[in-house]
Amino acid sequence: MRFASNRGCWGGWQSAFSEHYAERRQSSKERSKSLHDGKSLAPKSVFETVTQETEEPIRTEQASEPFIFTPSRSVYLLRTVDTYLLLPGSLVSDNDFDTTMTRFYALISLALSIIFGLALVSIIGDAADPTTRSIILPSSYKIPGFIAIASSLKSYLPANHIFVPLLRASLPRSHQGPAVRSATIIGSTNANEAESGEKSKNRRQLEEESRLRDRLKRDNRKWDSSHPRYRLLTAMHGFARYKDRNLAELERWSALYSNTPKRHRTFIESIVGYTSKLSKVKGLFAENDNLAQDILNHALEFYQIERIELEQFIKEAESGGITADKTSTSQAMKHFVRDWSKEGLFERKAAFPCVLEALNNYTVHSNNPPLRVLLPGSGLGRLAHDISNLGGFEVTSNEWSSYMNIAYRYVEAMRNTNSTTFYPFIDWWSHQASTTDLLRPVQFPDALPFHTNRQSESSLLHIEGDFTTMHNGLPTAETKYDVVITLFFIDTARNLMSYFETIHNSLNDGGTWINFGPLLYGSAPFLQLSLDEIIDVCEHMGFEFLDTSSKCGDITLDGKKVRSKTVPYGLSERSLSQNAYKAQFWVARKVKGSVSPLP
Repeated sequence: MRFASNRGCWGGWQSAFSEHYAERRQSSKERSKSLHDGKSLAPKSVFETVTQETEEPIRTEQASEPFIFTPSRSVYLLRTVDTYLLLPGSLVSDNDFDTTMTRFYALISLALSIIFGLALVSIIGDAADPTTRSIILPSSYKIPGFIAIASSLKSYLPANHIFVPLLRASLPRSHQGPAVRSATIIGSTNANEAESGEKSKNRRQLEEESRLRDRLKRDNRKWDSSHPRYRLLTAMHGFARYKDRNLAELERWSALYSNTPKRHRTFIESIVGYTSKLSKVKGLFAENDNLAQDILNHALEFYQIERIELEQFIKEAESGGITADKTSTSQAMKHFVRDWSKEGLFERKAAFPCVLEALNNYTVHSNNPPLRVLLPGSGLGRLAHDISNLGGFEVTSNEWSSYMNIAYRYVEAMRNTNSTTFYPFIDWWSHQASTTDLLRPVQFPDALPFHTNRQSESSLLHIEGDFTTMHNGLPTAETKYDVVITLFFIDTARNLMSYFETIHNSLNDGGTWINFGPLLYGSAPFLQLSLDEIIDVCEHMGFEFLDTSSKCGDITLDGKKVRSKTVPYGLSERSLSQNAYKAQFWVARKVKGSVSPLP
């Protein structure tokens, strides 16, 4: 069977429902098999959403046999036993449906489906949320109440034709972003079961979303980098100009290469094909830009920002000589490697075990009530999600950087492992052992941010903004935690004392502070304390440093309960350079009844 799709209305409808035609259907399937290079159609049902920009074949997963089709844009596919529906687009079939009865049944079924579907749509109207009650469509295809059409359509299928969900297709050399993160799953008994496509949101999450919307409002506050919306638009500017900024740098490299004497260039070209290498990297930047634009589109939807507002912001910024921040955008995307890929596992294994062991050894946790854990500076959130998925913890993560938050919101919405591919190393040619290493792809996520049991609530809440003010206006009970974990975080402070004070105030009496990271201060910190000074200050604030395992390094200072462990950070495992820190690891307990001596 061949599928040819374009933007359009309803595609094709086929139905075979009689045992009388079983033999003819079998021969039809055999002919279809030959058209697919020997691949037979999967005998399972599917209600599938696929987004693809190329003509490359797509292979579905979770089927006993592969089911291959080739879309050209966005395809919405319904398959039930021998029934297929393609939305939008057209359907070309080699099945032999030559009986008037079959065609008449199909037309009547489709007509009744549309009529009943539209009737329900008129009742449901805009109340049908496309993100939970219908397929996530491109903006031009969003149809309120689409699930109603699908549900009524199901009612008019023969009894042996049911809707059975199948995971969406895996796109080769491309990516499946959150544009299809909540494709509706229609069960054979109750269409309302489709609403399990995403983790349900709890009260904390809904309230924080409301607060985030309020913080992002453009009000009478000063309109500069201190405004959350301004920072968010600045980060979006970076993703919007990903390709432009990187290709400009590549053009600079190419121009520098042209300064090489011609006889040298001729020799180099004959040996390594340097121009071809530049050309390959140009193509891979275009591939990465597809991901950057997916991230941007998801951010526009998540933060409810119109593209025209972003375009106006970019226009004003660039007319004032402000260019997109290439480095911050690239670093945010490279954190997909560190946090959410197998390639970054060696970095995570160097840091996470000490934190997780301390969390287990120095806390007594249970599901009722769960221990409250706070992770400021959480980046793309892998540690926070790993802890949340352990169970027994109510986790709150926090991140200041809008670049990181945009990337986090993207990966948080992903619903298939290793479904996105990009090339994170192509913008840095130093310390490369081979061109193959330079050009190699990385897939993410290697694990889903949430467990696949989407019916249950997530225990993780992400709060965007300044760690020291993130709890302003909240009830006291919601600002207290049993554990605070600072992973590669405390040295990011402008005012280190503000961090220490916030950590102390955030902990319940007897609460635990787990730290793991270096002391690499930024370019303009208000103060830069040495490790011994940090220990003295924190002890005077009411923290008691505890003994820790020697597995997490040697004692850094004699008589002090802090350990050093060498860990890599932001490093390709195959790189010829070594970028590592002696991370400082400690576990400190807030002494019961202690009050910060700070006025």
